[in-house]
Amino acid sequence: FLAGVFLLILCVGLGDIVGMIPIAALVAVMFFVAIVTFDWHSIAPATVKRMPWTETLVMVVTVAVVVATHNLAFGVIVGVIVSMVLFA
Repeated sequence: FLAGVFLLILCVGLGDIVGMIPIAALVAVMFFVAIVTFDWHSIAPATVKRMPWTETLVMVVTVAVVVATHNLAFGVIVGVIVSMVLFA
């Protein structure tokens, strides 16, 4: 909650200054946050071997669709549909 409020104040109050930050720097921060917050244990080979094959299939199909289409929303929709078919 506090991070959201801080971001709102930063963008509204200091929008002109924030606008001078290079996009490459913002991308680097986004990559760093994604790498640090990702649960790397969830894709370790030992963990994937213990997962049911249906869950692994949903994960692989979702990632493949996102990579192929460069569209996260479409990948999530396809993943939900595959999950509905497999788990219904």
